[in-house]
Amino acid sequence: MKKILFAFLGLLFSQFTMAQLKPGATTNIIRNPKIDPLIKMNLPTTTRQDYIAFYEQNGFSGREARYAQNVPNFVMPFADPKYVSMKVSPGHIAYITFNDEFGSPVIFWGDNANFYQRLGNMKIISIKVVPAGEVVLGFGGISTNIENNDCKRFFGVIKVKVLEKLANNEFIYCPVKITNKRIQNPEEPLNKEATIFNVPNLSSRNPLQNYVFSNNPVPEITTPVRFSATANIGDLFLVNYNAVLENRIYVEFEIDLHSAHKSGDAASDFSSNVKMNKKEYIRLPYAELGTFFNIGPFRAEGSPDNTVLASGGIYKDFRVHFIKQNPNP
Repeated sequence: MKKILFAFLGLLFSQFTMAQLKPGATTNIIRNPKIDPLIKMNLPTTTRQDYIAFYEQNGFSGREARYAQNVPNFVMPFADPKYVSMKVSPGHIAYITFNDEFGSPVIFWGDNANFYQRLGNMKIISIKVVPAGEVVLGFGGISTNIENNDCKRFFGVIKVKVLEKLANNEFIYCPVKITNKRIQNPEEPLNKEATIFNVPNLSSRNPLQNYVFSNNPVPEITTPVRFSATANIGDLFLVNYNAVLENRIYVEFEIDLHSAHKSGDAASDFSSNVKMNKKEYIRLPYAELGTFFNIGPFRAEGSPDNTVLASGGIYKDFRVHFIKQNPNP
């Protein structure tokens, strides 16, 4: 009798189990996260607009962990972050602090499909997401004393960076988003600097035209220089919107220019290298810059190439002109 009862109970249990595993049936299987790799852990998420999202794999694939606003004690939710990718929500920037020797936040924006592969072994300590503002600077040209067309020939480098002054008086660089109407790669490590003029030497091809003006008198230049028929020379930097309102944004200019010189069409004092004595770095508060402004004057010095027919030093002063533009040039 006991054998019959056990057989009946076994059959009943077997049928009940099979019924539970039929297609469409609801299963209630408990998995052990320590031994079952298929378990899906609960990851943070948010519906806020000021978010930053991390993905388990490159190219924004795999599981997603989404955070918002401030994350003072960040812990990477994925066991192996080597291939983690990242997105900052549109219209925002993210300050990310790492466990490196500097301890300064780095500003990120946009889609970073290979985020952690570019970081190496650095560990994220904290994150802050804030609304993004824009700083747009156009290149207006150069003004100098013009005695001959050779005086209009310039070469060298002009670079621009934008910085934010933090509450502790530390300065950090802000990323470039657009250069001459070209969207930059958010993952490019050198996207903190905009080169607006770069002509290596006097014989280098220079596509710019009509960018040198007489400084007698010093002009107010209101139109940016063009490098093509449809694009002006200008750069858009992403900054903390609140830092703009609080006048904590600065612009840093790097000027290293050389020029040619000739005092007249028939003169013998041609010089191919009238140059600045040293590269100049100038940092100015963005709020104090006018819509049309210039920096300088800078002094360039040289001597004639032909010292037999001409002698004496050559001195040349010049200014570099910029335009604060909005929207993007």
